Amino acid sequence: MISRKAFVYILLFFLFKILSASAEGDPLVTIYRASGPYKVELAGGSFRDKDNSTDCASIVDRSSYEVSLPTGAKVKKAYLFWAASGNNVDSTVTLNNQSITSNNCHQASYIFKGTSYKYYGCYTDVTAFVETQGNGIYELKDLTIENGSPWKDVCGVAGTWFLVIVYEDATYKKNVTIHGINIYEGFELIRNNTFNDTISDFVMGNPVSGYLSYYVSEGDS
Repeated sequence: MISRKAFVYILLFFLFKILSASAEGDPLVTIYRASGPYKVELAGGSFRDKDNSTDCASIVDRSSYEVSLPTGAKVKKAYLFWAASGNNVDSTVTLNNQSITSNNCHQASYIFKGTSYKYYGCYTDVTAFVETQGNGIYELKDLTIENGSPWKDVCGVAGTWFLVIVYEDATYKKNVTIHGINIYEGFELIRNNTFNDTISDFVMGNPVSGYLSYYVSEGDS
């Protein structure tokens, strides 16, 4: 008997806005599809180290997270995402002391009382890097975050990163479990509003079973 489940992973750049205003963004697109004995590991963190009520502008210079894949796992695909407040896009960051550059970046802004608040987000394929690194601490640094005015004035300073790893789990082969995994990428600014989009390109099993994960970059610790 084959058990089929659809694990739908939606990767969104939701940049926190402290005040309601008109905004712009880019819709979701599919960047990866796979079907097989696969699972997903998620990692990431924030460069904000204090909440808005304490210090709206406080940031650290690096962020880390421990990745722990099961024994025998084989990495199939890995993507690194990062996002921050700022007028200029920073397309290069450092992950475990290695420079990582993206050719896929977004920038969007919203206007409030005549002031423009800009944010950006990037992603890139880091499959080979994760295969080499394996398990352990992943530390991201050298992310450019603008934490002065006007962002700090509305507690809208943001800086985050996110790592998604699709891997083959050897134990799943024994159970003949097939997972459909989709990764979508987009960039939206939202605050005091709703967000609607349509996802496609996946097949659900019967009965329907699946998971939904998303990446939110918020202007808070």
